[in-house]
Amino acid sequence: MKSLNHLLSTFTCTRLRVCALALPLLFVLGTGNLPDENLDDEAVAANPKIEDFSWLAGEWRGEGFGGTCEEIWSHPLAGTMVGTFRLVKDDQVVFYEIMVIGPDDDGFALKVKHFSREFVAWEDKEGAVRFPYESVKKGDARFSGLTFARDQDKLEIKVRMRESDGSIRWEPIQMKRHQPSKPKN
Repeated sequence: MKSLNHLLSTFTCTRLRVCALALPLLFVLGTGNLPDENLDDEAVAANPKIEDFSWLAGEWRGEGFGGTCEEIWSHPLAGTMVGTFRLVKDDQVVFYEIMVIGPDDDGFALKVKHFSREFVAWEDKEGAVRFPYESVKKGDARFSGLTFARDQDKLEIKVRMRESDGSIRWEPIQMKRHQPSKPKN
């Protein structure tokens, strides 16, 4: 008869093998959806690379916050993307933003610094509004409190806003790819 230690060892190894096989299956079944065959469309859950956001690069213009919005994103470089935003109402700038997507000391995020029309910062010199990363896939990026959804040459941005009464609403910004006219010589 085999020793008790041998039986326990065999049982433990068998349980580990079953768990190693069953856990991935339980994860897939537990999500309610089978994985897509096209891996490019799957969300990147952890450790995104800045290249995952390259579809956002370019110049966008549209309507939001009761005025004309313009957002311009650079192509990925040195692990980050840089963006600018401005809101114009009645042919006057209301505010500007400078944005960065990339890693920081707390993980991966989109950070925003706001400026008045006189280019006076709203946040202190060390401060910025931070939107922690949630997920990204081609044409869709989600940060906590801010989303981007691109369909061809259309971009919808939604920003979570807190009202003065404490309620929360999502502000949509509808944009289209903008091709600036070339200056005449």
